[in-house]
Amino acid sequence: MRNHNRWRIKVGNLYLDLAEKFKKRETGILAELQNIRRMQNRAAEQEFVHSRFPNDITIKLKSFQFSEVFLLEDTINLKNGLLKLFPTISNNAAGKSVIDNITSQATDLMSSGWTKVGSIARKSEKHGLAGFASIGFAQIQGLPEEVEYITFSPQWG
Repeated sequence: MRNHNRWRIKVGNLYLDLAEKFKKRETGILAELQNIRRMQNRAAEQEFVHSRFPNDITIKLKSFQFSEVFLLEDTINLKNGLLKLFPTISNNAAGKSVIDNITSQATDLMSSGWTKVGSIARKSEKHGLAGFASIGFAQIQGLPEEVEYITFSPQWG
């Protein structure tokens, strides 16, 4: 994401946050901003409700693949995001090499690849995460109970 887009989003969110703090208005720009935030909150609540399984249903999902496309120009954001998610990854040569390889190879139109970057778990025990301990690990206690761990392995090409 380019810097001007990032700033537009931050300023927009700031306006919505400020409008939310004022007493409810019926007309004007403040009322419009409050209405936008109300619609955002309602949509988020509905999405949360719709994403829950009914109590009498049990599903065990072994794994799934999530793909997010990064434009060639976005590799700086990708690198910064990985370093933010796995802050200790740059403490060792293997981890730094993995991040550098991803960002350099992802901008090469003729290359393709796949690599392990790290894992995310609710608890610090890294059971079942062999091979990831030396690369990157993040503990996120807010993971849903149903999620045992998440591995991050980007592909490009």
